[in-house]
Amino acid sequence: GNGRSSSKIARKQQHDAALPPINTTYNYCLAGRFCQQAVSIVLTIGGGLLMWNESIGARALSFNPQYTILWQSTNAEELVDKAFRNLLQLVAPAGQTYFITGIILIIFCLAALYGLLRKADIFVIIYGGLIMLFVLMHAILLGLYFGQKEQRLNFVENFLQLQVDQYVSIDSQTIHSVTLTIIMEQLHCCGLNNATDFHRSSAAFVPHDSLGQFSFPNISYPLACCMQLPTTDPNRCPRNFTPANSYINHGCKEPLFAGVISLYDLIANLSIIVLIMNAITLIIIVSGYVWVLVK
Repeated sequence: GNGRSSSKIARKQQHDAALPPINTTYNYCLAGRFCQQAVSIVLTIGGGLLMWNESIGARALSFNPQYTILWQSTNAEELVDKAFRNLLQLVAPAGQTYFITGIILIIFCLAALYGLLRKADIFVIIYGGLIMLFVLMHAILLGLYFGQKEQRLNFVENFLQLQVDQYVSIDSQTIHSVTLTIIMEQLHCCGLNNATDFHRSSAAFVPHDSLGQFSFPNISYPLACCMQLPTTDPNRCPRNFTPANSYINHGCKEPLFAGVISLYDLIANLSIIVLIMNAITLIIIVSGYVWVLVK
């Protein structure tokens, strides 16, 4: 009896001798999980704001809701809100990526925290496997984005082409008209490639408009293509469009594309922080268990 008891005690001592490294791994992982949980919540909130908050989404693209001639319209607030909701399409993919990533990481973290607090090795092992898969997918997606960012963001040109083709006038108050108005006046441009886009057979542009108390008959291009506020002066824009008083020779494709790429580059670079955090966590988990196995 005493022999068996001594044998059990010896086995327990051997088992306990292996616990400090595991406990150290647990402690590091536990601290890391709380940090990553905070980051995951921030990602989820940030992604949600980019998808559903018109003001934040548009400001992320440097569009200012206060700087637009639409405020001269009688129902200006409604028109501006309509335009900015439409502009959210440009940041929605980034918002969706952040939101979904945040939700996934929150679930991972909660499962890992449960396992760590209960000292359940299987949860930590499963978590390590999931994080390994997540790190691999994250790295592949970043490589695909930076390697083919122009192809990945071709939806920007499609979005702009739709606004140009469906532009009617400010007075029409259509969603495409008010959206393109904000794009053109804030990016100092006109049309997709230039003002002639409004004369194509596919364009819905009409050669007359009104803004506030003023009417503008027989105009060649949209009011937002003017450098200054539209005036009824026959020698000035929009009664007389020239390269000196308007943006008729400057298309919106390049400046809009550059702005969207800058935003997505920033988001991709920030996501590298998450990638590094996950990689460090994976290294801690693997090194802790390898140490025990080697010993």
